[in-house]
Amino acid sequence: MATALLLERAEAISSIDTEKGISIYKEIVWKLDPDAVDEESIRIKEQGILQLGELFKKEKKAKELGELIKATRPFLALISKAKAAKLVRSLVDMFLDLEAGIGIEVPLCLECIEWAKQEKRTFLRQSLEARLVALYFDTKMYTEALHLGSTLLKELKKLDDKNLLVEVQLLESKTYHALSNLPKARAALTSARTTANSIYCAPKMQAALDLQSGVLHAADERDFKTAYSYFYEAFEGYDSVESGRALTALKYMLLSKIMLNTPDDVANIVSGKLALKYAGRHIDAMKMVATSSHKRSLADFKLALEMYGAELKNDPIVRAHLDTLYDTMLEQNLCRIIEPYSRVQVDFIAKTIALPMGQVEKKLSQMILDKKFHGILDQGEGVLVVFEETPVDKTFESSLETIHSMGKVVDSLYHKAKKLSAETAAAATQQGESGMAEGNGEPKMDQKEGEVDKEPHSEDHGKLIEYGLDEKVASKLDEIYKTGKLAHADLDERALDALKEFPVDGALNVLTQFLDSNLEHVSNKSAFLCGVMKTYRQKSRAGQTSQVPSSAAKAPDEDKIRAILDRTGYTLDVTTGQRKYGGPPPNWEKPTPGNGCEVFCGKIPRDMYEDELIPLFEKCGVIWDLRLMMDPMTGQNRGYAFVTFTTRDAAQQAVRELDSYEIKPGKTLKVNISVPNLRLFVGNIPKSRGKEEIMEEFGKLTAGLTEVIIYSSPDDKKKNRGFCFLEYESHKAASLAKRRLGTGRVKVWGCDIIVDWADPQEEPDEETMSKVKVLYVRNLTQDCSEEKLKEAFESFGKVERVKKIKDYAFVHFEDRDQALTAMNELNGKDINGAHIEVSLAKPPSDKKKKEEMLRARERRMMQMIGQRAGIGIGPRGGPGGTPLRGLTRGDYGGFPWPWGGSAWQGRWPAGNAAAWPGGAQPRGAGQRGGGGGAAGAANTWQGGQQQQRGAGGPQSNSWPNNGGGAGGQRGRQVAGGPKFTR
Repeated sequence: MATALLLERAEAISSIDTEKGISIYKEIVWKLDPDAVDEESIRIKEQGILQLGELFKKEKKAKELGELIKATRPFLALISKAKAAKLVRSLVDMFLDLEAGIGIEVPLCLECIEWAKQEKRTFLRQSLEARLVALYFDTKMYTEALHLGSTLLKELKKLDDKNLLVEVQLLESKTYHALSNLPKARAALTSARTTANSIYCAPKMQAALDLQSGVLHAADERDFKTAYSYFYEAFEGYDSVESGRALTALKYMLLSKIMLNTPDDVANIVSGKLALKYAGRHIDAMKMVATSSHKRSLADFKLALEMYGAELKNDPIVRAHLDTLYDTMLEQNLCRIIEPYSRVQVDFIAKTIALPMGQVEKKLSQMILDKKFHGILDQGEGVLVVFEETPVDKTFESSLETIHSMGKVVDSLYHKAKKLSAETAAAATQQGESGMAEGNGEPKMDQKEGEVDKEPHSEDHGKLIEYGLDEKVASKLDEIYKTGKLAHADLDERALDALKEFPVDGALNVLTQFLDSNLEHVSNKSAFLCGVMKTYRQKSRAGQTSQVPSSAAKAPDEDKIRAILDRTGYTLDVTTGQRKYGGPPPNWEKPTPGNGCEVFCGKIPRDMYEDELIPLFEKCGVIWDLRLMMDPMTGQNRGYAFVTFTTRDAAQQAVRELDSYEIKPGKTLKVNISVPNLRLFVGNIPKSRGKEEIMEEFGKLTAGLTEVIIYSSPDDKKKNRGFCFLEYESHKAASLAKRRLGTGRVKVWGCDIIVDWADPQEEPDEETMSKVKVLYVRNLTQDCSEEKLKEAFESFGKVERVKKIKDYAFVHFEDRDQALTAMNELNGKDINGAHIEVSLAKPPSDKKKKEEMLRARERRMMQMIGQRAGIGIGPRGGPGGTPLRGLTRGDYGGFPWPWGGSAWQGRWPAGNAAAWPGGAQPRGAGQRGGGGGAAGAANTWQGGQQQQRGAGGPQSNSWPNNGGGAGGQRGRQVAGGPKFTR
């Protein structure tokens, strides 16, 4: 008990005084009785070790953290191997994340590996060796990294540990790239991607794979367009898990735009909603490089390298490409200097650009040979003579092209004449018959025309065939090129590869739909085409797509949209899934709008677009962005949109004015504040599992899990109800988790789980909220204590108490008016280095309503399980195909039976005969039912009753209202009871 109090004291003090907290944790870890091996003491010591490691990491005390790792080894013998491995991995990860560079990283990692070998902990050793490979790579010990990596890869392939295999293969690719062995780097990355495709890959690992793909495309093929798309995917992946590597991916995105000679796009990217939170010296450095590239100023480029040397030169990827950019900018700067002149002294050019004359002469000679401009160097006089560029006469080329086309026409006419001459006899006979018919007053039949030759293909058609596309697909894509809606340069390798792997008929349908689409506001046409293919494939699998949909859907009024864009200065970006207007407003310098600024707009007519929605929502306030969700296969909207305002007041005004607003006759909108759904419902979990076990198990399967919520069974408080709620750090993390867990291939403790979005929590009414005197404060830092919060809020009135939980707290005021004043004054203010969010707390829900909600969830879970198993459950349960077999002790396939804990004892055999030996026995009733009746054609039980045609068995009292006695009697259905239909 004293130890537990000591741990609580350490947790409380460490948030205020870190050094004192460290000393208390040391007392817990080192000074406790080593002979105390009871479960509680071990748990406290384990928790103390982890908390002490976190404090060492926070205070950058790498040496002390290394000593802690060594000192905990005797303790590891007291806990299970799984917990010991997890503890060691956690401490080593903390140590390596410090990146302290004190020189003991490699020896410490080697010591831990040696200890794992002595303890015969193979999986822990392999995990530590993978981290050692990463450490070798970071310290530029490339030979050691390759040697250890090749040995480890052989072991992992035998054990089929694919998660660790992907990690090591990726490290191997990075090492080969650092050694400039690009073919092997690409081969290793291909192996890593192949392995990752066969397993669930965490978002962080998938982002690392995308980042390395972009690096290799930029280094090997100088394909910065494809590299940019990979960097963008990596940035989104890292951002979803809030990894610091997102900043690196963003830098590489900006670098790609600069290398593509489109530096103006850099400003648009860094002002985007996602990129704003990464503002800092790294982004400022890339912006300055982009500005110098736009100005074609070598002096500004050198100044950027001097001002931001650490940010630009310490990254080997950026440094390598900046060397190439230096040469490009030198050429651009020289061209800018000599543009106004026809004759200019080389000495003047050298002084203007501030470079040695010899270097300038050499570069000018190279540019003349490369035909960057036309001129000669007169070394006798030291003068550069620039000639005007002679316009190229394309008459000769055009004449050749005309002759070539005429040749095709002559050949076509020859083949047509040859075909017609072969059909002369038949044609003469047919004409004679037609003449006779015409003489009798009958209409003359038209002569059948021959086939018309197709138009000649463009030059890009050959490139498509060479790339491996089917002839029909290449011809269709070439037709799109000719319309001017798409150029060959707009498609990157990812789109062409996807098109190449697509079935021919499906590819032709996709391209037809793509051609019919409105591409005016599509910025990335390659990604748009990939999205069309993805949606088409999904709907084809669902059997919803047999033909290309008609393009008769109403199109947006482009004139009105252009007028809105010209008036506001916003942009409109169209993808396959949405049409995004704005974000952020022009010249916006304030923070990104927080929670409560976004509204959901539903029941939108399917043929409505931004030209009608934007003017409507602008009346309520300044729009940050508007995202209209689209159905790619119909070209219409999905009936809903999200509108983000710059302030909460504007969002609330939109709800007040536009909810139930009649936008068209008989069509009203549904508008409410949008709250991101962070919570998943997971059903069919074992009732014996506790919160910590569920947290650990689902933490392995998904990323971003922050909280597990379970409810105790009403019969046994030590057990859960057979389901739980998982809460994630963001909606994107929850969505990825739902996609991962809902595949049907994931089993948890051997059970087939049910995954769905959690029901939104009911908002309390205005009357209830008008009495609330408690404030909800979120976004608090770890070192912000309850005392500091109370001090900050007491300046507005008497505070009864403050309760802080992790990064949020509840502040109880004595007077409601004082609470409202504090909320209005402190919302968005900085406390302890963080901008806090303050709102009225929601009162706890009514226990009776909560119990009803939980029981409704249980019934829905049973229906979902029954549908998956082919069994109809409840009054609306559909007919199933799988008979219920061996349903005993309240379980079928691992799912709990909710109706009073009933246990069906017996089985329902396959065939027409069905019998329930022993009937149904509700738990606690203490009475076994009679025989289920003679075998016959009975096949339906409603509410636990037996409907049988023929001789009936004795009546059973094991279930209320059980029917079963006389032959041909139909039993009554118990309300809420199960219905089984065989």
